[in-house]
Amino acid sequence: MLRATTLGLLACASCTILPVQTSSTTPGTHSDSTSDRVRTYGRGESPEAGPKPVPIPILMPIVESPVDPWIGVNGNNPMTFDDHVEFGKRWEVRTQQVQCTAMRDHCLPPIAWMWIHMGDRSPVKDAHIVAFTPEGPSSPHYAKAHINSDPFTAYRTVPATRGNLVAGVLAAAHPKAIPDDPIEAFNLWSFGTVERVDWDLGFVWFVGSKEPRFITASRVAVLSYAPGGTVTILGGKQRTELAVAPADVILP
Repeated sequence: MLRATTLGLLACASCTILPVQTSSTTPGTHSDSTSDRVRTYGRGESPEAGPKPVPIPILMPIVESPVDPWIGVNGNNPMTFDDHVEFGKRWEVRTQQVQCTAMRDHCLPPIAWMWIHMGDRSPVKDAHIVAFTPEGPSSPHYAKAHINSDPFTAYRTVPATRGNLVAGVLAAAHPKAIPDDPIEAFNLWSFGTVERVDWDLGFVWFVGSKEPRFITASRVAVLSYAPGGTVTILGGKQRTELAVAPADVILP
C-alpha cells in the first residue's frame, strides 16, 4: 500500500518543514537545538534505545499552494500515515509564524480530513481536523479539538472559490478570517450546507444559521468517506474537477 512517506516526496516540494524535538516540549513551542530532527508525516525512526521509548513526534508540512484533494486518498479509502509509536498516536501541531491563508490550504496537512460526528443532527455541525492512521482517524497533540470512537463521516475539503462556493454545497468555515497559526487552524470548524454567498461583503451563510462566516476561511467539501464504505465524489463532479488552482483562491 502506498504510504504517506512516499506521498510526502510527491506533494511537498514547496512545503514548509518544521524541526521536531524528540524530547518533551511545551505545547505551542519547539526547540532550535542541534538535537532537533526534521520530520514530515510518514514513518519516522525507531524510538531511542532504553527501558522507556520516547515517541518521535510527527509534524505534517505546511504547503505553499492548495493540494489536489486526491492526495488524501489511497484507492477507495483515506490515505494513512504510519504512527511508528505502538503505544500511542503521536502527531503534533505547533505554533509557527505563518499566515494560514487559503493559498496555504489554511495550514491543513495534505492528508487532512474533516471529521463529523454522525449523531450530530444540528444544521451546522462541529468539524474536527484529522488524519488517518491504520487504526482509524487521529487528531494531533496540542490541537484544540479532538475526536472520539463514535461513528463519523469524514470530508476532504478545498479552499472556497467563486466557482465552487455556491448555494447547496457542503462547506466548512473557520471562526476567524484567517487562522493565526497552525494550532488555530486545528480549532473547531463549522460545517453545513451553503444557503447564500455575498461576495461583496465577503461572507457566506449556512442553512439553519443567521451567523455570517468568512469566505476567506471557508472550504468546500469535495470527497466524503464513512467507515465500511468508499471515498465518494460530492456534487456530481468529475475526478479532475475537484482541485483548486492557486489563482482562484480567495485572499483577504
